[in-house]
Order: sequence, then structure tokens, then C-alpha cells
Amino acid sequence: GAAIVFDMAQTGTQDLAAYLVDDWGKGLQMRDVERITVNGLAGATGWTRGKTRSGAEVELRAVALQGDGRRVFRFLFLSPAQQASQWTTAFRETTYSFRRLSQQEASQIRGFRLIVVPAGQGDSVTRLAKTMPFGSYNEAAFRVLNDLPANGEVQQGQLVKVITS
Repeated sequence: GAAIVFDMAQTGTQDLAAYLVDDWGKGLQMRDVERITVNGLAGATGWTRGKTRSGAEVELRAVALQGDGRRVFRFLFLSPAQQASQWTTAFRETTYSFRRLSQQEASQIRGFRLIVVPAGQGDSVTRLAKTMPFGSYNEAAFRVLNDLPANGEVQQGQLVKVITS
């Protein structure tokens, strides 16, 4: 029931607390906005409450960290409002684990590719998921990627998405 969204954006200000309130969180009542430092990167965080399209109340924690120039790294943590305290530690650990990669680390990163293939005779979710590079999360990732329910199976000839290196 919780989610983490990570992206980057451009900001017109170096004051990330102001950015949270006036730009990214514009129109929201950001609470407890504070400046933070994460592994040498200046940042800011704050939270607010909102509602999903179905009307469920959610808590949103926003974290903005200074990138190069006017670029900002952004985390948006969402959780059901009544479960927000359960996620505090995990969200905090995620925030404070963020760091810049060294040139050597960055040079070793290999990207993955998303390909669409027809399911063959004898293919199953389990068999196709084993081809993906996510270890123990393969089947769950395959199901999410292909919008398959927990007990859903693939049919021969059905186009499915898989991740490959």
C-alpha cells in the first residue's frame, strides 16, 4: 500500500525548503518543512496529507536534494495515512542511503532493456519471470510489468514484457 517515486526536476531556486512549498508542493499544505543534509547533499523535506482518486487518505513525504546546477533529485513517499508511522523508518533509510556514485561505480552500471515477446508453447509466468535479472523478485516484477493478477497466467501467443540486460 506504500510507494516511492523518484525523479529529477529543474528548480529556479537554491533554497530547497522554498522549492518544496512554492514549486513542487504548490497548492498543498506542506507541514514540518525542514532543511536536511544527505551524504553531503543539501536538501529539504516536508509532508502533507491528500486523497487518492478513490477517496482514500494518504500521507505524502517529499524530499528534495540538490543536484548539479538547478537540478534537484526528488523522492515522493506515499503511504495510507493510517499506516504512515509503519513506513517512517523505511522511508528515512531510503532517503539517507542516497548518494552520488563515483566515476568508477557509474561506469560499471549496465542498463536494462524492456522487450515485448510472444509467449511460446509451454511458457508460464514462472518460466518467463526466471529470465529477468531481479532474483527473488522476478515473478512479482513480471506480474506488475504485465498487469497480471496473483493467479493469472500467460497464454501462448500473448505479447508479454520482459526485462533483459
